[in-house]
Amino acid sequence: MPKIQCKCGYVIEDVSIPNPQGKLLISETILDKIESDSFLLKQVFDELADKGVQVYECPDCHRMVVFPEGKGGTVLTYALESN
Repeated sequence: MPKIQCKCGYVIEDVSIPNPQGKLLISETILDKIESDSFLLKQVFDELADKGVQVYECPDCHRMVVFPEGKGGTVLTYALESN
């Protein structure tokens, strides 16, 4: 069962689709290149999912765990700044 552990200790389950903590970042350049009127909705989603950056938000501390090169590559963690 795939899991991602946040730095706060919370374990994000990565099995359900759609994942409530999962996000997908898409470059505006990529969006501009896709002609959505020539694809069915599922095909558009599949195309975007292959080109996007997978991000998970920890529901406990709201850190963002980012996989810019896909899973298995570099992992970046972003935390909210305090005021």
